Amino acid sequence: MLVERGDLERAQAVLDRLEGTYDPELTTSQVLRESRAKLHMARGDPQAALDELLAVARWEQAMKIPGTVVPVPWRSAAALAHQALGETETAHGLAEEELVLAQTIRSAPDRSASPCASSGAWTPGIKASSIWKQL
Repeated sequence: MLVERGDLERAQAVLDRLEGTYDPELTTSQVLRESRAKLHMARGDPQAALDELLAVARWEQAMKIPGTVVPVPWRSAAALAHQALGETETAHGLAEEELVLAQTIRSAPDRSASPCASSGAWTPGIKASSIWKQL
């Protein structure tokens, strides 16, 4: 929310308070990476945003987590960063991939436990979810 309101300094302060207090390999930490990416994009630094989002992608791959259960819709955010960098083809590919995943999730029998690509994050029981709301 802070980023959307244009309060980038407060958003940075929130993230700074958390720096070094979490394990970057935890599932819930991926939301913080996404938050940093949002802040980088708002500051006009799509490459830094993309670096954060690709860290989420590497984590997802290392953990062997299917895209249908990842807590961060990094693909759509990465698509925006790629687009800002003039990498249109890559941006379109990621957006298409995110759309396919969202459709897969939507057709899941039990959607209550599935992440929603449009919700921003699925974070069971972590205070990072409150941080996400602030950012």
